[in-house]
Amino acid sequence: MGTPTRISGSTARAVESSVRAVAPDATVVRVSVSEPDDLWLARAYDTNSASVPLPQQHEEAAARWIALDQPQRDRRLQHDLALATGRLAPAGSLGQVA
Repeated sequence: MGTPTRISGSTARAVESSVRAVAPDATVVRVSVSEPDDLWLARAYDTNSASVPLPQQHEEAAARWIALDQPQRDRRLQHDLALATGRLAPAGSLGQVA
């Protein structure tokens, strides 16, 4: 599953709303799973690929929503969600985050 896909509209809106409420400059959310705890994490980035801090509860919620929406994604890999389009793709392939 290496090609971009769209997450459901309700999940995309929930993630965008949650992230933009605390990080209005964010354009991309990168989702990953920490090992060995299997904790879902999300990091936000702006148009310059600079990290935008998120409170932990927003990180965890965004990551969980994306993971539940896209269970077929390979959880060993990081994935990027473009907030403007709801497109989810392998990390770095959206061309916005290094």
